[in-house]
Amino acid sequence: MNIVFDFGNVLFDWKPSELIRANYPGARHWQIDFDKFAREMADHDDWRAFDAGLVDIKTLAPRIASRMNLDAAELTHFLTELPRCLPPIHETVELVKRLCGATDRRYRVFYLSNMPTEFADVLEQIYPWIAGFDGGIFSGRVGLIKPDPAIFRAAESMLQMEPRETLFLDDVAAIVESAKQCGWHAAQITSPADVLAAVADFGVTLPTQC
Repeated sequence: MNIVFDFGNVLFDWKPSELIRANYPGARHWQIDFDKFAREMADHDDWRAFDAGLVDIKTLAPRIASRMNLDAAELTHFLTELPRCLPPIHETVELVKRLCGATDRRYRVFYLSNMPTEFADVLEQIYPWIAGFDGGIFSGRVGLIKPDPAIFRAAESMLQMEPRETLFLDDVAAIVESAKQCGWHAAQITSPADVLAAVADFGVTLPTQC
């Protein structure tokens, strides 16, 4: 059996409007709709190209800055520091540690995340527990992003997974549906409790400790 974790809103809080408000230079004093601002920045083809590894921060920042009338240097700094600002979701991180550290386990633990390469590199440096996974795919390293079925097929090949033996945990309904269309078991995650329930329903007995 295989258990596959998304990163955003499963292992790390990914709330762009809050991250911008808290970490973008001077944003605390802005009188704007932060949700709309965040959508314009991150829910855009520019960002999807970033997720897919087609552009880096040095290319992305001027594009967004021009489109949104922002200072390119400030935006570059924000994007460079952003992965260091992502708060881990401690309950699911601890579960991953338990799952990966269990002895005599009859399952493998992977990740599959839309993640720019520059962000992934930083997270791997900061959080040594990521190395405890049996493997995984960051979108920026394979040039594919969810919900494209091609990334699930790539994961099956690269990680040697059988779809019917694989549980995927993600927060986005369209991505969960795409995984199901590929024959994977999949559950939409809105809280750490959802992770525990999905893993248990999949037939994995949770280890009590690493």
